Amino acid sequence: MQRSSSKPGGQLLTTKAPSGGPKALYDFLGGGKVADVVLWRNKRLSAGILAGFTVIWLLFEVVEYHFVTLLCHMAIAAILVAFIWSNVAALFGLSPPKIPEVRILSQQAFKEFVETLHPKLSRLVSILHRVAFGEDLKLLLFVNDSFPSWLLCSVLYKYKSLSAFRRCRLYTSDTGVKWMI
Repeated sequence: MQRSSSKPGGQLLTTKAPSGGPKALYDFLGGGKVADVVLWRNKRLSAGILAGFTVIWLLFEVVEYHFVTLLCHMAIAAILVAFIWSNVAALFGLSPPKIPEVRILSQQAFKEFVETLHPKLSRLVSILHRVAFGEDLKLLLFVNDSFPSWLLCSVLYKYKSLSAFRRCRLYTSDTGVKWMI
């Protein structure tokens, strides 16, 4: 793609179209609201989008805020606003907020869900019972083999990878090689 710069005469930025002819960059980006935002023609909307994504990035990457925590805090804030609104509306004689009643599952659907889930939970409990009493040696060895890997990953995550090895001291004794943190 070839670009030409903007000229003082007010000529638009042009680029080579896939067919080989000149095409305005605005048209190349779709020519609508998306092109306005990308080219900063609608400065308020572009700045708002940039500021919004910057705040999201700061929350999740820099502050290490979790998405589920954010959703819970937003739900608590919405409940608080609805509570205050309904009490203030009653105090001043205004109409309270109209919040529809939400019924997610009927009683029959919930019973069907539980009846479907019950055999699977029973099977899981029986498998755990067999593993706990050593009847399923293969699964027991699989679980015991994956636990040290999980523990190592947890330690390395906590100490940010290679700095964990600086904190560990390798020493030998009569019983063999041991790691001490």
